[in-house]
Amino acid sequence: MVKHLIILILCSFACFILPLTAETEELPELQGEILQENWLQKLYDELNIEGHQLSANSRFRISDSATNGLVSIQLIEKELQLNVNGYSTKAGPLKANFTLARKTPKTTVREIYLGNLRPVWGLGTVFKTGGAEQQLYSVKKAPHPLYVSPQGVSLLLSENDFYLYFMAALESRSARIQDEKIASLYQSKREDIAKVTEQLLSAGLEYRQPSYAIGTMAYWQGYNRAFVNPGYSQDLAAFSLSGKLKSKTSYLAAEGSLIGDKGAVQATAGYKLQRVEQSISFATRQNIQMPAYASKPFLLSSLGQRTEFSWNLDFPLADELDLGLRHALLRNNSSLKSPAWISRSILSLAYKPESSTVNLQLSRMDREVVAIEDAAYANTLPIHYRGKLQFKQTISKPLELKVLFRYHYEDKIKTENNSFFWENSLTYKKKALQLEAGLQSWQSLRSIISAEDDLSDPDGLSTATSEDNQVFAGFRFRWHTIHLAAEIHQSWLTSWRNIYVSIGI
Repeated sequence: MVKHLIILILCSFACFILPLTAETEELPELQGEILQENWLQKLYDELNIEGHQLSANSRFRISDSATNGLVSIQLIEKELQLNVNGYSTKAGPLKANFTLARKTPKTTVREIYLGNLRPVWGLGTVFKTGGAEQQLYSVKKAPHPLYVSPQGVSLLLSENDFYLYFMAALESRSARIQDEKIASLYQSKREDIAKVTEQLLSAGLEYRQPSYAIGTMAYWQGYNRAFVNPGYSQDLAAFSLSGKLKSKTSYLAAEGSLIGDKGAVQATAGYKLQRVEQSISFATRQNIQMPAYASKPFLLSSLGQRTEFSWNLDFPLADELDLGLRHALLRNNSSLKSPAWISRSILSLAYKPESSTVNLQLSRMDREVVAIEDAAYANTLPIHYRGKLQFKQTISKPLELKVLFRYHYEDKIKTENNSFFWENSLTYKKKALQLEAGLQSWQSLRSIISAEDDLSDPDGLSTATSEDNQVFAGFRFRWHTIHLAAEIHQSWLTSWRNIYVSIGI
């Protein structure tokens, strides 16, 4: 293990002698839900760039083994807005969803939503979290059509500063059935397994001001079958109190919920003074069963009956050098061991000279953070380390050099698993045109996951598995309301090829 630490130390030294920046990157395995939301939001943002009545955006991936594509269409007619999404693959039928919204800000009935809903409430103990949004309740546009979402209606009424909402939905969900009961529910749509009926009802009241919001809501979900797990209820009710307070330099948000007969509490507070930012968060769930469309309960786990503390800090070490620290600690309240803690820590350094950006990052985590079960582990708490070195250098005004290197080390009892990913590319940018070409090389026993915001993948994530060496090239072009993008990845070890295409208008 010493040799691997030496490598990371040398990388740290290189950070100070190379013109290296980037923000601190969370482990992608812990942020699947957020990465998916961000990627989907970017897809929708493209539809609104020019503000036209009719717009469309698309993502396609073409390979030897599979072809899939996502098409999103938006129609705006005065107070009405329609979003329709379609997702297709070779393996299955077309999957589609839609959201029809009517917004009239000067009337009592402010918003009406029909179709596939993405409801938001507070910090996410019952519905998805609204993140930095000041309002507690909102409905976002339709989710990725590959995944299930409540189908129904939502109303938002307002009088003065009070907001009242109602939501009713019905959904047919794919499930694994055992002894005529639900063994598990699937988030993705499946045609090859049984279906169960899911019903949702919810109502809430919110008082909203520019600097704060406070509200309460009630929620109920029911299924036409019972669950195999005795800790799960066929009919689950929840009640929530939530509030947000925000100023120019600080914020505070909290939510307390009763889910069935168990409590859930989540709170976060932070401030920003000049270039110094700090936040502290706390979350606890006593229940096993989560509401069907709640956010992931913890950063380090997707299971209940746990308590988590997290702490983030960013501050400047010098004019062009920033330090980022991340630490999260989670306790399994139902564990036989006492205490049963797992943790994740991240140290990042960002150097920001005028013509370059560089980031060095070192992450350490217990293996349970990224792998719930692994029969190859003889010890319950081996440690994983990850290193990342990334920099961009402007060679000339239109030409930019980019380098990315990732190194993963898994400390097992008798074996060492090492993975790496390396990418080097040149990018040419001039007005509406961008050209890029480069090399990629990786070797890994597991999938190396990364968020590729610019990659035109219909699923929103990029994974590198096993080992390969690839060349890639692509272009992006925007002219008025039309944007085109294409990228090809070709292995030089095998005949494997991936082609990504994005078209929008």
